[in-house]
Amino acid sequence: MQPDRRFLWGLTVCGEDVYVCLFTPSNAYATPAMNVQTPEGRRALINFFVGWSLCEWDRCGYDPSMVLRSIVPRLRRNPIPMAGPSTSETASGSQQPVRHMQSKLTYYEIQVHNYDPESQVHTTRQYFANLPMVNADRLFSRHTRCFSGSFTDPNSRCGYNGRVIATSLLKTGWPESNMDIAVDTRDECHMLRKITRILGGDADLNGRYPTLVCGGRARIDSGDGVMVDDSVQSILAEVDTEVTVHRVHKRLVIEPLGEPLNTKA
Repeated sequence: MQPDRRFLWGLTVCGEDVYVCLFTPSNAYATPAMNVQTPEGRRALINFFVGWSLCEWDRCGYDPSMVLRSIVPRLRRNPIPMAGPSTSETASGSQQPVRHMQSKLTYYEIQVHNYDPESQVHTTRQYFANLPMVNADRLFSRHTRCFSGSFTDPNSRCGYNGRVIATSLLKTGWPESNMDIAVDTRDECHMLRKITRILGGDADLNGRYPTLVCGGRARIDSGDGVMVDDSVQSILAEVDTEVTVHRVHKRLVIEPLGEPLNTKA
């Protein structure tokens, strides 16, 4: 599944019958058969096509809190002539600075929703991430993904290698969770805060364990301006069906940013 999708639509054709399918991180759901040989079946199928053509992006399955952006490449000139491939010689033998094409920067702009359990206040921060480092793509799963990035807008500060200068790690996924955050004992944010609370007083351990910068359950507009937790239940809010496996969309920004194991001897 694409990193900026919450769910997928599918279409299955079996002879005269057409089924519209909805794939969530937990399960798949299908409509009753729409027989295209009948006026009722054709009308129902056309209603779906019109709906997909005119609906908002989030109803197509895209995540409105995650946007893929690009910085258009531009020419830059070396301020000081340099030896080697960065210079060219004129007919007189003098060196001239060479224009370089900056690598195209493609990155995600992601809203990270932070929940403070003590004050019970929700806040939001903008995170700028490189393309995924790790993908756990399965049809039904946690859909865990890891991105490197930072809170600094790459339009104001980025390298010439086409990547956001990373200072932290963003982990996103759809783990099985209790819908009540107060009794969600497997919550990773709660565990990271506990680690910091126990080890934070030991200066010798600084930088040796993951620290939660911000994070929590992703939030999404329910459609009437009310922000709710992004979950399989919110995806199926308008569908008359029972949620069998409760999964909640979570995002965590963690520091420090380590190095891949394959870079170590």
